[in-house]
Amino acid sequence: NGRGMLLGNFMTGNENYIYNNVIIRAGMGPAPGGEFSNDPAWSYSCVDINAGATGNPATTIHFYNNTLYGCGYGGGPADTAGLVSVGDSFPFNLDFRNNLMVSTGFPFVQGYSATKTTRASNNLWFGPGGPVPDPTVPEIFATPITGDPKLVKPAAGDVHLQSGSAAIGKGNQMAPIPGVDFDLNPRPASSPVDIGAFQWVP
Repeated sequence: NGRGMLLGNFMTGNENYIYNNVIIRAGMGPAPGGEFSNDPAWSYSCVDINAGATGNPATTIHFYNNTLYGCGYGGGPADTAGLVSVGDSFPFNLDFRNNLMVSTGFPFVQGYSATKTTRASNNLWFGPGGPVPDPTVPEIFATPITGDPKLVKPAAGDVHLQSGSAAIGKGNQMAPIPGVDFDLNPRPASSPVDIGAFQWVP
C-alpha cells in the first residue's frame, strides 16, 4: 500500500549502494486505518529517499540501475504520490544515475520533494509523469534520457527491455557500475551500460 522502499532517517555513511532493484506498482494506497490513515508522512511511491541523521554525519546514497514502474495513489494528501520522493529531514548527498522510471499516471517526483541531488544523469523518464526536466525539481532531472523503454509486458510485471528500447546503451559509465544485472547477466565494463535493472540480451 505504501512506499516500495524507504531509505530513511539514520541511514548514514557514504557506502550505501542501491542497485538492480525492480519496484512495480508500490504506493497503491490507501494507508492502513487508524490515526495515520492517509497521513502526509505516508509516502505513495516506489522509493522514498530521506537519509541522514542528527549531527549531520557525512551521508551519500548511491541509487543507480533500478527500474521503477507504475507507483502512486490518488486518494491521499496532495503531493504524496509519485515514483520517487526525496526528503530533507537531514543533510545527505544523492547520486542518482541510470534509473528507469515509468509513470502510469502519477508524477515522476512527488510534489513535496526536496532537491538534494548532487549527481544525477542518464535516468530515463517515460509516461505521463510531467515535464522532463521538471523545473520544480531540476537537479534530479540532469541530463535526462527520454524515449520509449519498450518493456516486454509491464502490466503483467515483465519489465525487461525489448529491441529498440531507448534504455539500451544509454547509461552513464561512471563507477560504480554493477557487474551483472537483476538476472545476473553481465554488464559491459568498457561500453555504455543499459539503463534500469535489466541489461538487454539479444
